Amino acid sequence: MDRSQPLAVGRTAELYPWPDGRVLKLFRPGWTEQAARSEVARTRAVGDTGFPVPAAGDVIIVDGRPGIPLEAVPGRTMLDALRDWPWSLWQSARLLAELQADLHRRAAVGLPLVKTHLARRIYAADLPRDLRESMAALLESLPDGDRVCHGDFHPDNVILSPGGPVVIDWPDAAAGDPMADVARTSLLLMGRGNLPSGRAPGVVLAARRAFQRAYLARYLRASGQDGASLASWSAAAAAARLAENIPGERQTLLRLVYRGLAAGPAGP
Repeated sequence: MDRSQPLAVGRTAELYPWPDGRVLKLFRPGWTEQAARSEVARTRAVGDTGFPVPAAGDVIIVDGRPGIPLEAVPGRTMLDALRDWPWSLWQSARLLAELQADLHRRAAVGLPLVKTHLARRIYAADLPRDLRESMAALLESLPDGDRVCHGDFHPDNVILSPGGPVVIDWPDAAAGDPMADVARTSLLLMGRGNLPSGRAPGVVLAARRAFQRAYLARYLRASGQDGASLASWSAAAAAARLAENIPGERQTLLRLVYRGLAAGPAGP
């Protein structure tokens, strides 16, 4: 396999052409075969609900690195489209919201709990002990939920194919409360890298805020959710995000954590 020209390069994996109309998601050194198998199982579990995901083949090993052969989906990501057509911001925000609302209508079968994933990351985050324990208590008070959640739902994980949008990258797919997934998406939309950059910082920030607000408003209408628990879930998502050590985000994330703790748990 020629690895000189990957189709795409991400934080955890590289994408290469593969036979039979597929691509190979080849994980970076340090990622385990078990992690790859888990992603395949989660992708298939979501696909079994009828939601549009790429078909995932069995894990293979290439030069000691695990890889997943995936159905090649034609088209470009929503993020790429936004870079070229920034005037599509509101339409894209609505589409993202409607896709996620559709996902959350589906019952999760064979997926671990979102709360388990968040708890693990909160305990891995660089937090004072008392703050970590307060966050753990807040998380425990929130509902488990049984809906399919993506865990990393943002414009760069939506491919706008001729046959309709397809959502990729499911290593964190889990069963949970939809607002946990919405909180994570809102956090990502306001962070770095998931909306177009390269313009004046003030313009980029305004675009991110406009996109996030349009997305959230449309999601609440499409799903019938009232968003009452969003502050609490946002605190949990922010505390978990701290474990990722994203440069420049720590103070913003801590503000969200303290705001959610001050609000206290919402009703179920």
